[in-house]
Amino acid sequence: MAGTPASVTHELTERVNEMWGDLTSGGQEINEFAWKRLFRDIQKLQTALECKPDALLLEAAMWAFKLDEEGVQRALNIYSGWYGKTAAWYRARAGFAPRLGRPQMLVDMIDNQYPVGDPHGLLTLLNSSAQMGMFVTARRAIYDLDKLKIDDLPGKAYIRFEQTMQAANYITENDLNERDFADRLQVASEVINKYAPVSVFSLETGDFGVLFEYVLDFDIDKLIEIDNEISDTICVRFEDSLAQHISIGVTPKR
Repeated sequence: MAGTPASVTHELTERVNEMWGDLTSGGQEINEFAWKRLFRDIQKLQTALECKPDALLLEAAMWAFKLDEEGVQRALNIYSGWYGKTAAWYRARAGFAPRLGRPQMLVDMIDNQYPVGDPHGLLTLLNSSAQMGMFVTARRAIYDLDKLKIDDLPGKAYIRFEQTMQAANYITENDLNERDFADRLQVASEVINKYAPVSVFSLETGDFGVLFEYVLDFDIDKLIEIDNEISDTICVRFEDSLAQHISIGVTPKR
């Protein structure tokens, strides 16, 4: 690829973000040819010493696309070994958390490197928190982003603000712990990832509690099968399923 190292890094980052956006907003399948071409270009970028930190995080993102946790951890471990656990490292891991179904990657950012005053970090926190059931944290990120006066903030987020705020308010009004929600959503995502990557969801809150549904492109019989497996697995894993407060299931793609 032609251009300065900085311009090439920017171009590759844009390409990764575009692929990531396609997966998270539309649930599209990975284009294998496009993935291999982009991965090869990222590998070339690592030969430029000043670009290696960014290239390693981009490589980790590429492995996250494929749900390859070993590849993700390998790239992240190389990065932290050379450059430490920087804000960019925490931000990248938090961004991968919903795709991999690993809320601890998000919790690590919240507990160790909360992105105060960092719009990119706060957007990552907002998107990942809402996707993983940590709605109170997502609400905090919305408030913090609002203080920064970000233009077209809703357009930069993958999630819907109103539904996220309603879910957060329900959790606080009922004196619940958002991480209990996240734990149960992690179990649900583990079940769903056996059938298809988790990407799109719908969210609704009312007197009935919080309804969180993953959108999947399967026929009704398969959806019922997955729905039952989610319920059964949550009941096995947890003494209290919190069914009176959160309903987790699947819904057909429209």
